[in-house]
Amino acid sequence: MGANHLRGLLLNAAVFILGILGAVGFMLVSAQLPTKGPQEAVSAGFADGTLTTDIIREVEAVPGFVVMPSDAEGSCSSYSHMLSPPESVFGLGLRPIDGVYGCEALEVAVNNPSQANTYSEYFRYWHGASAVSKVALTFLSVRTWHMLLTLTLLVLALTLAWSMKRFSATLGLGTLIVLIIVTDIPWQGLVPLHGVSTAIALIFALLTLRAFERGWPVRWAIAALGGAL
Repeated sequence: MGANHLRGLLLNAAVFILGILGAVGFMLVSAQLPTKGPQEAVSAGFADGTLTTDIIREVEAVPGFVVMPSDAEGSCSSYSHMLSPPESVFGLGLRPIDGVYGCEALEVAVNNPSQANTYSEYFRYWHGASAVSKVALTFLSVRTWHMLLTLTLLVLALTLAWSMKRFSATLGLGTLIVLIIVTDIPWQGLVPLHGVSTAIALIFALLTLRAFERGWPVRWAIAALGGAL
């Protein structure tokens, strides 16, 4: 292996490792943030109807056209883990002691005194979506957070479709149809559990495209980091 190849390999490995460490560091910092603000935001979200106790919410995009955002109850689980103790790093979910489950449990927990709540394990939702939502809801309402994430997803999807257009109009149109019509990406902003991951995927898809077009030395690290995150 030549010196240039070895240098490139080491550079890509370093960027990948730094990216992973940065993501882990973000989660650790987010876990230490006070839960009071996010908990109040979630409580207000139930009060104003942004969050409900439904398992799946029907959303009417235009009159007569009903779409279903994926897994609203899973989003409540993610918000529940967002409110976990700092030392658990989103490994535990806030639950009421009285045994209700799902979004109903989250609504009861955020509106009850802390002594009426407990924390339980549900490791499927131990990931960065809770960390991102905790930072967002420290400053924003749930409604604003959902709107911001929805707008971000739409801009990213349209940008990716436009990027494909320069290869061919057919590819650009096909990408637009897949991302906007075939998938539930336009509605994932209502469910940050999925919307955050999709936003990260779209961001790194665009970065990877640009990196390979421009021949960036760290293009393989960017592609690998996008998949890992």
